[in-house]
Amino acid sequence: MNRTKLEQWIPSDASPSSGEVLVATQIEHPVRGQMACPAADLVGASLRRHGLSVSYGAIVAGGPGGPGAEAGIVSYLDRDGSPSGLGAVPCPGDPHSRRLVAEVMNGWSAVLRTRRLILDTTPAVCTGQQEVLRLVDEVAAPGTYVAGPSGTDPGTQDDLQRQGVVFGADPGDVPAGATLVIPASGIDPGSAERAARRGLRIVDGTCPWVRRAQDEVRFRHADHDELIVVIGPEDVRCRSSILSQAARTVPVSRPADVAGLRPADPAAVSYVVTPGCSVEAILPVIAALRARFPALRGPHPDGWCYAATDRLLAIRAAVAFADLVLVCGAAGSADAQRVARVAGERGARVELISAAGDIRPEWLAGASTVAILRSVSASPGLPEAVCAALHGLGPASTVRRGVASMPGPAGRLPAQPLNVMPARTVCG
Repeated sequence: MNRTKLEQWIPSDASPSSGEVLVATQIEHPVRGQMACPAADLVGASLRRHGLSVSYGAIVAGGPGGPGAEAGIVSYLDRDGSPSGLGAVPCPGDPHSRRLVAEVMNGWSAVLRTRRLILDTTPAVCTGQQEVLRLVDEVAAPGTYVAGPSGTDPGTQDDLQRQGVVFGADPGDVPAGATLVIPASGIDPGSAERAARRGLRIVDGTCPWVRRAQDEVRFRHADHDELIVVIGPEDVRCRSSILSQAARTVPVSRPADVAGLRPADPAAVSYVVTPGCSVEAILPVIAALRARFPALRGPHPDGWCYAATDRLLAIRAAVAFADLVLVCGAAGSADAQRVARVAGERGARVELISAAGDIRPEWLAGASTVAILRSVSASPGLPEAVCAALHGLGPASTVRRGVASMPGPAGRLPAQPLNVMPARTVCG
């Protein structure tokens, strides 16, 4: 690629406004013809970080132009021979603007190279949460309350709130006659019963995996009167709704917690697995339980939720050979921070971005493989936009990589794919 790279200052037809730099979204090059500029947002963001005002538009290079209307252009030929590049026209007669444009263009030119991009396609939001968001969108109106956080990106949450949706509502505080959406994590039976008695319109978005765990707890308690161990970390939202299904439940997060269990009958102990936690985290706990309680009973693994496991494996697979990892999401997002922490386990440089323009050229120096990960807080389409922008910095190959577990008997697929949700329940 470097053999075809050209760095030039060429007269152009552009006439930037006073104090403004025009960044090229497309260039008519005198030699290479029509040229795409996929990385225009990266150039524009760099110029803004230098304190310059920026506008975007197409330019024709090689024309007569106005006094001083020269365009700084970096171009190269892609793998198929098509031209791509970067371009910017500084404010005419402003040497400070020209110097900064030259500095920015040189910075991006230095990191042009052939790259491999690993785009993680595993959803950041599980199918249960996606279904709840679809339900909320269907019923969105003033007087719609969701008994839990939105679990989505800030833009989608803002759109729903503008329509009158209230997230994080306590079911007991929802006014009579309103709509209460039960989140994917479920709610305790007492809250649901009280809401129904008060005449609320209830839209039940409880995830089927959570409902299965809740049913298992009730079955073990009603039919066997057992001590039920609910396995899962404290920060998994559905744990509390599962624990609330019966009186004799106890939470366990780690193998060390097993030693503190004091069942009345060691032969009457069972467990359920909290959906939303990784299998690698729960297996040591199950092993510790079986070692202490040989008569332990638990659900068939077909009923386990693999969303968290799939996501964990997908992150590790994407970053396995990456020199740079870009995590798409909001800086204050706990989920984005968690993804960044897992991605950093392999020693690669990890950067958190909320827009493609956040990417800095120095991050890409020496980076032949870049992994692009998504978090719950990433705006829709951001990972794909980042991928498209990086295609403007040299010939790039995009590898889409995802993980999807499909538990079921060997030799055949489950009767119902994991991404198909059953019909919801609406009461009231």
